[in-house]
Amino acid sequence: MTSYKEMIIVMLEKVKKEENLKRVYKLLEYLWLNEEWKE
Repeated sequence: MTSYKEMIIVMLEKVKKEENLKRVYKLLEYLWLNEEWKE
């Protein structure tokens, strides 16, 4: 499960624009919520 988190960290390091950051954070939040529901 850590692989997608590592990918997101890499994306965050590459992203410079705030708009893209907001999209990444929404995706991150969505993935974490899904992970909680699975448990």
